[in-house]
Amino acid sequence: MTAKRVILGGTFHELHKGHERLLRTALDMGHVTIGLVSDEFLSRWKPQLDAPFQERKEALERYLSGYDSWEIIDISDPWGDAVDGDYHTIVVSWDTQENGKKINQMRKERGKGALEMVVVPPVLARDLIPVSSTRIRQGRIDHQGERLMPVKLSVGTDNPTKIRAGEKVFSRLFDVVVDGSCVKGTEKQPMDIQTIDGARTRAEVPPGYDYGVGIESGIFNRGDVPMAVEYAVIRDSTGMETVGHGPGFPVPEYWTEKICAGVSLGELTEETHPGYTGNTVDALSQGTLSRERCVTEALLCAMIPRLNPETYYSRPCSLL
Repeated sequence: MTAKRVILGGTFHELHKGHERLLRTALDMGHVTIGLVSDEFLSRWKPQLDAPFQERKEALERYLSGYDSWEIIDISDPWGDAVDGDYHTIVVSWDTQENGKKINQMRKERGKGALEMVVVPPVLARDLIPVSSTRIRQGRIDHQGERLMPVKLSVGTDNPTKIRAGEKVFSRLFDVVVDGSCVKGTEKQPMDIQTIDGARTRAEVPPGYDYGVGIESGIFNRGDVPMAVEYAVIRDSTGMETVGHGPGFPVPEYWTEKICAGVSLGELTEETHPGYTGNTVDALSQGTLSRERCVTEALLCAMIPRLNPETYYSRPCSLL
């Protein structure tokens, strides 16, 4: 039986655990053609990476020396041989699968059969951010994904409750430095999808930081009872984003009419609970539930995909 012909590509700069998983996946499937980005293409695509082609090729050859049935070719664009070549399967990383889909679309337009596409889940470093050549060069992690400095977290707010919740969650997992940054969110009480959009806006990752967190409280009209829910968006320096929300509590239905007219949740809480200085959920629960707890649980839920990358980022073989 003819061996399956497999293709994959990349810069393979600072050969690391993520690259090794990609290569092992392909090598277990058949004869592998590895498209190695040329120096000219690298200078256009990722000019911050400066290792020459020959150096990257020799590192690949050393890693591949224990395997059979492989070859390395140079590539000068993202598509090249994968579009025109006689292959069965393309192996892509979780963050380049759109390229795989584009390649199959181009093959279809040229009357060629689609490639089976295998998506390899990311290898997360000890800080739960994908291992990358850039982060190795920055001295944040080593080639095995071990953290070399404290994690820097930016919480997109100056609200001390949200900042405390961010510190509480991340300090359970890492040695972390937490800063608040006043990022503009929504101008009025967000409703439904505006809540997630507002959290995304706040989840900026400033230069030199590893994570940005955005937290927004919104009202969701699902079913008969409007619910107030805290949403959290966690974004890292590689662009990987995860989302979660905390427990929802019912909001009096007539409040939503006033909120749509421009009255805030805080103002409504003060009207019904005069003299209460806490947050709405603190007031309505008579102190049995705090907003900090709701935000903390939203952040914990947003971390779940990072704690289970094999479950959340692997994909079955696909011809799409």
